[in-house]
Amino acid sequence: MLTVKGKTVGMKKQIASAKSDYSFARKNIVRFAVRISVPVVMAALIVLTFLLYIECAPGISDTRLPFNFGLNFCGMALLLFLAIAVSLDSTPEDSASVFFSILLSAVFVGAMTNAISIIASGNMQFFVLNKISTFICCLCSPITCFVYCCYQEALYDVKSTRKKVYLFTLGAFAIADVLLFVLNLKFGFIYYFDSTGIYTPGNLYGLYILYPALVLSSGVYVTRRILGFAPKKGAVLAAFSLCFVLSCVLIVTNDQFSCTFVFFALAVLLLYGAIQASRGREISEKNEMLAKQAMDLVKQEQQIMISQINPHFLYNTLSTIECLCETDPVLAGETVHNFADYLRGNVDTLQKAEAIPFAQEMDHLGHYVEIEKLRFPNIRVEYDLADCDFCLPSLTVQPMVENAIRYGVRTVESGLITVRSYFDNFTHYIEIEDNGCGFDVNAPKKDDGRTHIGISNVRARLEKMVNGNLVIISKPGNGTKVMISIPAKKEENG
Repeated sequence: MLTVKGKTVGMKKQIASAKSDYSFARKNIVRFAVRISVPVVMAALIVLTFLLYIECAPGISDTRLPFNFGLNFCGMALLLFLAIAVSLDSTPEDSASVFFSILLSAVFVGAMTNAISIIASGNMQFFVLNKISTFICCLCSPITCFVYCCYQEALYDVKSTRKKVYLFTLGAFAIADVLLFVLNLKFGFIYYFDSTGIYTPGNLYGLYILYPALVLSSGVYVTRRILGFAPKKGAVLAAFSLCFVLSCVLIVTNDQFSCTFVFFALAVLLLYGAIQASRGREISEKNEMLAKQAMDLVKQEQQIMISQINPHFLYNTLSTIECLCETDPVLAGETVHNFADYLRGNVDTLQKAEAIPFAQEMDHLGHYVEIEKLRFPNIRVEYDLADCDFCLPSLTVQPMVENAIRYGVRTVESGLITVRSYFDNFTHYIEIEDNGCGFDVNAPKKDDGRTHIGISNVRARLEKMVNGNLVIISKPGNGTKVMISIPAKKEENG
């Protein structure tokens, strides 16, 4: 009778599991609160901006201003809907999605401050508000461009020294551009306000678009030469650059229309659509891969059953039972019971895709060992099971013991197989060691017509199901040791 030194799950593990669940729930709540706060703030700012427009609309005489305000207001509304979509997206965040959220917020702030400066233009009552909003709007342009480049880098995730130099250079120029706008507050060489509070281009107005036009017009070159060319992603990033370049051309040729951040909003919408389309393709490809892996796993399980329930074992076991029926009917009945449980365990493998408790695997092994000991009285199987509180793929230990009997100890006068388990350094270990004839593990496999799939299948299922590993140590004349390692789960480490 096989005795297993099992371990029960103690109060410490239950508390650790509860703490882990609480921590996970708390992180999800915080993440959701952060995500939802962005569209809530955007909605509040849109309402305040519209109320300000209603307040100042009767005093606006220039027909261009309501049109320009409408352009920027529509851009703000579009960005709000995008922010809501991003906040409801359950996809885990990575660096690219974080930069995209920052890009979305920067464009929104630019469109909002642009709309406010349009409202306050020519109204001396809101002159200070006009100066502040115009300054912030100007700062949003280089910030948006630099964040866009960071997003582009994160999207490709290419390790390159040239890429680092490129981003460092862009960052330095972005800081220089911000300093130019700060100096402009004093000298007014880029833009200034006339005596009536109207925004007026300065003598060096072209500096306003120099940095953004330089950065974004180089997007196609950077995509191909520095980050690596990908046609679909490259087309989307190039379209973003083109949108802003067109807005720069309109600013220079006709300063009556304020459409910079409207083009930005449309470009961000294009980016988001491309992200979702790419994500959909990745999910589809992943599902196809998982389906293929599932089919491969089914085929492996069928091969395992065929290899484990081999005809020779069936014939030999039935012949043994036949002899026992005449000499020892009681033992024959016990053997039939062990044989039935052994067959049931093998058949159940086809119906289980998840790992099973170690104790269940050892119970299945016990039925097999009891049958084989009747055929080979010269072998003993000893157990030293100090760790049993973990799971592993079914038919992991039993095939290794069967190999030890068939190819190791059955021809030895006093064959010994030792099965031990222990826990060390956050890892569960299982060792199957025999004092058989051993073999050269580096020798090429012999083509003897047999189907040698047991070890390869066990190793493959260990890796896929529990991230485990299987190593065989053997030398001719020194026996064989099979070492199986299975990393402990997080809650077990707690």
